[in-house]
Amino acid sequence: MAFVSYSSDGAVARLTISRPERRNALNHEALEELHDGVRRAAAAAESGVRVLVITGDDDQFCAGADLKELEDLAFTRSLRAALDDLAALPFPTIAAIAGACMGLGTQIALSCDLRLATPDARFAVPVAKLGLMVDHWTIQRLAMLVGHSTARWMVLTARPVPAIDAHRVGLVHQLVDVEVEADAGSGPGQSVLDAANDLAAEIATLAPLALAGSKLGLDLLQPSGELVRSGVVDRAGAPREHDDALDQLRPDDHRRGGRRTRHRQDGPAESELDHLQQHVGLMALGGDRDGRTSTRQRGGDDVAAVRARREGDPRSPARWRADPRSGRSDH
Repeated sequence: MAFVSYSSDGAVARLTISRPERRNALNHEALEELHDGVRRAAAAAESGVRVLVITGDDDQFCAGADLKELEDLAFTRSLRAALDDLAALPFPTIAAIAGACMGLGTQIALSCDLRLATPDARFAVPVAKLGLMVDHWTIQRLAMLVGHSTARWMVLTARPVPAIDAHRVGLVHQLVDVEVEADAGSGPGQSVLDAANDLAAEIATLAPLALAGSKLGLDLLQPSGELVRSGVVDRAGAPREHDDALDQLRPDDHRRGGRRTRHRQDGPAESELDHLQQHVGLMALGGDRDGRTSTRQRGGDDVAAVRARREGDPRSPARWRADPRSGRSDH
């Protein structure tokens, strides 16, 4: 029996978590199926998939992970790889959330670009209750979305955050009213899925290359002074990193300065937290971004063609450089 099913309708793909007896909490087998679905969606981009929707059966999104899995290093490594690949998809992803969105469920939602939820949804990072640790990527992503104050509240109190508060702080983009009808298919889960499908259909009509490039830029944004693994973000270097990332979408003969492909090197030494997780066996709720470039290189030739046509134009964003003293870009 499959715990995660993949389906597609035109340009919209969907992953549905179905483990209702556990409120869709994931064990290792279900996590592998989720990862397989993400990889399948990435491969389907070449055949026209433009948006991925993730949801859960039985009016629940995902209640986290089976507790017995959390101290298994194989599980944490698989989780890290799955969330990295989900976040690195070159097209928009939407989480359609009803009911429980706890722990690993919150991480799946954080890895998606957009989040829709019904009023009954609740979000939590309850690692303090479980005596576990949370990785830096999850903390960083949460803080970027909801702000440092709310992130501290969620992590240090382990209290669930109701959907209305999650919407107020920006974790949820759209609250969806629940339509309760006589048929068995109605309810919070179906209501939010319908809304997510409508949004996905709208996004699927937009320019896919522009969306892929915009995701690249958004993924490189970091708050000033934010710690990234073992180093500090170089704000002046972010635009250069953006150019380098976009440059890797070009064919070899169109790269700036005739350079060949340069894979990003996420090279800083492992953080103290990563060291602790690897040697004590604590839960790693997420991970670094190794492999993002190779995932995004699929379908990148079209992006390269667009960029190459603008290579000689001095107004091209690919030729901009940031002035670190003023924060402005010079052409």
